[in-house]
Amino acid sequence: MPYDANDADRIVVGANGTVYVGETTATAPTDADTALVTAAPDEATSTEYVELGFVSENGVTVTPTQSITPIMAWQSAYSVRQIVTSRGLELDFVLREFSAVSIPFAFGGGSLVEVGPGDTNNYKYTPPEPQEIDTRSLVVDWADGTRLYRLYVPNGQITDLSAFTVSRTAPAELPIKFVLNHSGTGAPWTLFSNDVGLEGS
Repeated sequence: MPYDANDADRIVVGANGTVYVGETTATAPTDADTALVTAAPDEATSTEYVELGFVSENGVTVTPTQSITPIMAWQSAYSVRQIVTSRGLELDFVLREFSAVSIPFAFGGGSLVEVGPGDTNNYKYTPPEPQEIDTRSLVVDWADGTRLYRLYVPNGQITDLSAFTVSRTAPAELPIKFVLNHSGTGAPWTLFSNDVGLEGS
């Protein structure tokens, strides 16, 4: 059918969504419809994802980046060519749950364990060693009615460790800044959708 550029049905609102994290070996999604294979943090295998829980009402900010280097010539005051020297993708969001998965993820690794012997409901978090690099796979799902979107980043890591505030008047939050890594093999990231508004793209 002819492409209609003025179609309100193509406006997408992220009415709700979910963020999942897994090992870089977690099974890659192939579409926006099929449910991810998930598990509880203490039961997840290297191929399964864990849900990160509540995210603040601002949702997830997705920022593609690229660096351009202009090539100049004696004969022109303008650049005669542009070279892309780097590309990237950054995801920023705020977690509102403190859990066995969110704390190590937000702090770039480390371990959260139950301490004993014989104690229950007593836990200890130990931050990562200086040399530890906690690479993860990340999936962000969001829906607008029956229209589903899924952003898949197969390899990335927390870059900036942000401050969190504990106060009487607001919930304690864990700010996340996740940046992709890419070895040059396969797609660095993928966006899946079942949105019929993408037809003719």
